[in-house]
Amino acid sequence: MTVKTQMNGLGARKGQGVGNAQVALGSGFRLRIGRGLALMAAFSMVLAAASAHAGLTPGQVIQLSMAKYASARSYSDMGQTISIMDGVTTTTSFKTLLARPGLYLFSWRNTRRFFDTTVGSPSKAVFCSGGGNFLEQGYGPENEGSPAVALELAAPSSSGAATAIPGVFLKLNNGNVLAGDDYNTVLLPDEEVAGVKCYVLTSHSRGRTRTLWIGMNDFLIHQLRTQVSIQSMQADLQVVASPDPETAALLQPCLYIETISNIVLNADIPPRKFQPSIAHYASNYAQ
Repeated sequence: MTVKTQMNGLGARKGQGVGNAQVALGSGFRLRIGRGLALMAAFSMVLAAASAHAGLTPGQVIQLSMAKYASARSYSDMGQTISIMDGVTTTTSFKTLLARPGLYLFSWRNTRRFFDTTVGSPSKAVFCSGGGNFLEQGYGPENEGSPAVALELAAPSSSGAATAIPGVFLKLNNGNVLAGDDYNTVLLPDEEVAGVKCYVLTSHSRGRTRTLWIGMNDFLIHQLRTQVSIQSMQADLQVVASPDPETAALLQPCLYIETISNIVLNADIPPRKFQPSIAHYASNYAQ
C-alpha cells in the first residue's frame, strides 16, 4: 500500500495517470517473478540431473549398463589389454565392430615382452559377416559354429578381450563381464578413466577379483581389471591336467587390465566391414 501511494503521488506530480503507474509496477514485478521462477526451474533441473543416478546400487548400475548395450544397434571401439602372467607382459591392441542382429568383428594383435626381448605376433580375428562364425589366426577362417564358441576360442589369445564387450552386446554367458550374480559386487569411490567419470564396481569369486569402470553418464564400460590368485590358477590347472608340484610352485598371480576408447554407438556399418584382412601364414589358403 505504501509503494502504491508513493508511485501514485509521483505519477500525479509528473502528470501521469495512476493506472499507468500501476500497470508499469505490475509488469516489472511479474517480470522479476517470472525470471526468478525460470532460474529456480533451471537450478532444479541441474540438481535433478546431478542426482539422477545418486544412490544407485551395484545391481542397478549393472542393469543400466546392460540396457544401454541392449538398446544400441551397433557398437565400435578400440582398446588395449595389458596382461602380466608368469613374468611375461603381453600387450594386446584390439578393435571391435558389433551390429544387430549378430554381426561382429574382433581383431587383435599381441606383443609379448620377456625380460629385455619384445616379440610381436601377426593380427588375428574372430568374426561373423552374415554367414558362419569364423576364427581367423592366419591359417584361413575356420567356422566354429556359434558366436559363443568362436569368441571363447579367441579369448585366451586376446587376454579375454574377445569376450568382454562382445559378450555383453551379444548377450552371451561365457566371458560376458556383466553377466552372473551381483550379490557380492560393491561400489568403490568414483574414478575417472581418460576424462570419463565412472562408477567403480568390484566383485570377488573363486580367487578372481574383477573391477569395472562404468561411465556415470553413458553407462558403458571404459575399463576392466581382472586379478587371478595362485589358488585359482592351481584349481584351473587341476581341471585340465595333474601338474607336478614344481610346476604348481612356479605359478604367479595374473593381472589383466583392459582399457577401451573411441567408443561409437549406432553408426551404420555395412556387412563388408565385418570381413577381416589378414595375411595368411600358408600360401594354400585364400581369403
